[in-house]
Amino acid sequence: MLENLLSPEDCSKCPDKCCKFADPSHMPILTENELNNIDRKGIEYIQKGNLFQIKSSVKNSDGKTVCPFLIENKGCELKHHPFECEIWPFYVMRFTDKIVIAVSPNCPAINAKSFYEIQKTVNDGLSDCIIGMIKEYPGLIEDYYDDAIIIKIIGEERIVEGKRRFLQKE
Repeated sequence: MLENLLSPEDCSKCPDKCCKFADPSHMPILTENELNNIDRKGIEYIQKGNLFQIKSSVKNSDGKTVCPFLIENKGCELKHHPFECEIWPFYVMRFTDKIVIAVSPNCPAINAKSFYEIQKTVNDGLSDCIIGMIKEYPGLIEDYYDDAIIIKIIGEERIVEGKRRFLQKE
């Protein structure tokens, strides 16, 4: 999905892999299907409705929480990555009453790209993929953080009849 922006080489050369978290509450969240498609031996999860957040107590020398699927100097051991990992360095975020696609300022490979290249990737299918996932799994929408750069507003969020509902507004 992000091949035109990031290569496996970009990620393997990165000194500070995205799989290390200053705030452990930002560990990846998986759908039940994603959870069932990975080897979970020894891995803990926190259930959040119909989603499952990876839990880890492993910290690196910088004090960051390390994803248990990260193999140092190699990368992720998973063959099929969770949605949140697949779209990294993009986030689906709640910014005021809007749902936005934002990009992390912490990815060196993305920082080397033009805004046009980044926006083109979002508009050439990434936003459609994201909209499909968050309609089914609104729990994947995060609150805005990390000085993320908003690339696109994709909708509004409203409380309807006691349930969260996503209203597309493109």
